[in-house]
Amino acid sequence: MAADSGTAGSAHSSTGSNPMPVGAEEPTVIRAPGSVSGSASEARAHAFTLTDEAQTASVVSPTLKRLFDAETEVFGIRLGDFVLESPLGTGGMGAVFKAHDARLGRKVAFKVLSPQATLDAKLVSRFHNEARATARLSHDNIARVYSSGEDLGVHYIAYELIDGTNLRQLIQARGIVSPSEAVSYAIQIAMALNHTVAAGVVHRDIKPSNIIITPEGRARVVDLGLARRESDDSIADLTVAGATLGTFDYISPEQAQNPSNVDVRSDIYSLGCTIFHMLTGQAPYPEGTALQKLLDHKGKDAPAPIEVNRKVPKDLSAVVHRMMASEPEDRHATPAILVEDLMHIAARMGLRGIQPEGLVWKRPGETRPPFMQNNLGWISIAAILVFGALLLRLQPHELSTDWQAGRLSVVQGPIVEPEPASTPTSQNAPRDDGTAVGLNGVNVPPENSDVLPTQPLATGSGVLGLLSKAAETVQSAFKNAISNPPNSVVTTGSPDVGTETTMTAPAALARFSLQSDPTTSFDTLQAACWAAEDGEVIVVRPNPGNAPHIEKPLRIVRKNITIRGEPRNDRVPLIRFDVGEEPSDNQSRMMTIVGGDVRLANLDIQIVTRDDVGADRWIFCALKGAERVRLNNVNIDFPNTVDLEASVFEITMGDDAAMARMQNAAGEYLIRITGGYVRGNCRLVHAQTALPGSIEVTNAMVSLAKPLLYVAGINDVLMDRDHIDLELTHTTCVLPAGLICMSNIDAVDGPAQELVPIEVVSENNVFATTTDEPLVRMEGTSAPEEFEALLLWTGQKNLYDGFRIYWERDSSLTGLGVYEDTFDDWTSVWASDPETSEVGAMTDADPWLSDRWRSQSIVRAQPTDFEIDPASRATSAATDGTNLGVDLPAIRRLPTFTRN
Repeated sequence: MAADSGTAGSAHSSTGSNPMPVGAEEPTVIRAPGSVSGSASEARAHAFTLTDEAQTASVVSPTLKRLFDAETEVFGIRLGDFVLESPLGTGGMGAVFKAHDARLGRKVAFKVLSPQATLDAKLVSRFHNEARATARLSHDNIARVYSSGEDLGVHYIAYELIDGTNLRQLIQARGIVSPSEAVSYAIQIAMALNHTVAAGVVHRDIKPSNIIITPEGRARVVDLGLARRESDDSIADLTVAGATLGTFDYISPEQAQNPSNVDVRSDIYSLGCTIFHMLTGQAPYPEGTALQKLLDHKGKDAPAPIEVNRKVPKDLSAVVHRMMASEPEDRHATPAILVEDLMHIAARMGLRGIQPEGLVWKRPGETRPPFMQNNLGWISIAAILVFGALLLRLQPHELSTDWQAGRLSVVQGPIVEPEPASTPTSQNAPRDDGTAVGLNGVNVPPENSDVLPTQPLATGSGVLGLLSKAAETVQSAFKNAISNPPNSVVTTGSPDVGTETTMTAPAALARFSLQSDPTTSFDTLQAACWAAEDGEVIVVRPNPGNAPHIEKPLRIVRKNITIRGEPRNDRVPLIRFDVGEEPSDNQSRMMTIVGGDVRLANLDIQIVTRDDVGADRWIFCALKGAERVRLNNVNIDFPNTVDLEASVFEITMGDDAAMARMQNAAGEYLIRITGGYVRGNCRLVHAQTALPGSIEVTNAMVSLAKPLLYVAGINDVLMDRDHIDLELTHTTCVLPAGLICMSNIDAVDGPAQELVPIEVVSENNVFATTTDEPLVRMEGTSAPEEFEALLLWTGQKNLYDGFRIYWERDSSLTGLGVYEDTFDDWTSVWASDPETSEVGAMTDADPWLSDRWRSQSIVRAQPTDFEIDPASRATSAATDGTNLGVDLPAIRRLPTFTRN
């Protein structure tokens, strides 16, 4: 444990000796690096070396001198409420001792400022700044501060004493850390950084020796000695002009240049270097002097872990490489975005969060709702009837215009922002009347209904009908007031909305707003996207009755933004993209992303196609280069009843991407779908570019009338890095036209066209069809052996239902014939190559509880149509012990699509 790094404490070392003092190989630098070595006692003596000891003898207390005298026994020395027991580690800034809290009877890591540092008023202030900064934090992955103060001339901080080994020692003992362990630690530290950034704290010294791993595998961040507050408050940033704060092997380029002007992306860079060290056993730039390392961090393109250790998974290496980008804007914008990437990798590795604590035990009676909430309906009806009787008595002739229009003012609580990664809504099996029970017992209407669950008290245009509507309004207001009391919610990551109630109608709530400024509303999603700054979150709220937001096509240019729905009453917002009867420039791409990173969450999306506007192809989301788009818990309904060319995603090469490719600087695109249901008479992805990229679908439901992935031939020269990664995990795919279609058929009357190779990783999926179309089809002018070189397949525990042909290579246009592989051919061809596999594949298993989905149009199927038969081979057959395919209860029903 290192004192100058501020390590909170490690009760033991995996190597059986005192931890290496910081400064010996990876110094934390203030003005100039110090160096200490040897045992903890020797380091204590080394830390107290003053240029003029006689001059300082009168200001350094005798007790402080004793603590840094190698010949003095520290056991029994009392400072404040703490009794010292033994030294734990020492560095240039001070020493840390194991101590006993005499008042509370617990062990602590007792950090003491060195004699030399005590003489510097700025360092003393920074020392106590560390205590105040850490005390603001409360997170399971951050060491806690118990106390701080000064006694007998000794400045101290009492930290939580953590039983474990720091990550630096762990790497030294093992050589490298396994990818699964590295991902576990990385997620935990990223979550800790997500907490620090919410508190406005930047750590500025993330490195292996400042991360302690407990015997249970929990990672704990320690040492906020270099931390600073981003806000301007009583904790001043005490960075010295011209000083370099950080550690050479892990410091970000911007921190090396100006440590007072960094944000959390600097910590993300340092964490990336730390993960790199875990995976490879060495720092990113292990050779050279301290100055050379600083220059390397600034001037070189960071190496990818897979370049040093070929066993590092490609997706993990890509994430770490992005974390270590030289330019902050090229890294993950926030720890939350990083956590999402790491969680997807963890899921593909089969890792799951383990939380042995935190279970809440209650008696059954304690979980019942309060009386008011339990009897809300009857109370609301009684109140309305009494109010109505009084109103008729006072005004027997006519009701006000506002009353007739239903514009009743009610008390509305503050808007509640959900967490960025909210849990998908779910529903149980349907009842006999066609409804289902959703979250919190709320009735979900039958399939062909878009109305809210609340039913009217009466119909008609009379007074009772008006009273019924008013009762619904007041009852809804009561529910909101009970569910969201004004003073009960703190919004994470956004300013407080306030605690005062306002008199406003539900329809007056902002349809679109910015999380950073919830008081400003926008009438259209495009307007909100224009106003959003980079890194902003756009909040979408449902319309009354869950009526759709009608949106025109929009463009998002060079922005990293999130568009997140705010669920209300078990319903997420519904957005319908429609160009209208008089579209501008025949736009048929509903969302175009140019040079950005866009996330969609908690939304239902519908796309309207029209055959009277002259559009050649209809697209939900168009990518022009190395863009990234991620969908989390998003349903997409693309019925395309006019049967036009249609795809959910289209990938082409825009001018900027073409220029970057010419300079060999083009990046990779990413399409990631997590959860949700994609349904329609369309493809999922139409790729018509040489750019490499990834398509990832995890725990989702897909039912499409066209192939999931269509790859078109291109007139371009392919590079070695050009390929498409298709990763499918725990996904149910109903694909009458097959999974993949690759075609350069247009080349018959033109120049030869290239097809971009595909590498598929498929685990725990269910693939089903109702036709004779093959699972994979390749067609055009290539020879069969050329087609075969375009596909690499790695599969595990996949179930295939209804397929007769699994791989078809159609070279009949050039007279070379058609080659078809059956299931046995399919499994054997991948077993013959050491780089490919199809392990545990099943066919002809008929896993469905009913055949309902086969007897109706694919654009009308709902998730409940694809329930797995508990007695089928798909049950509990996945590599993680769960059912094959999607976790069906987590998938929402799609709203009925009705054209206005």
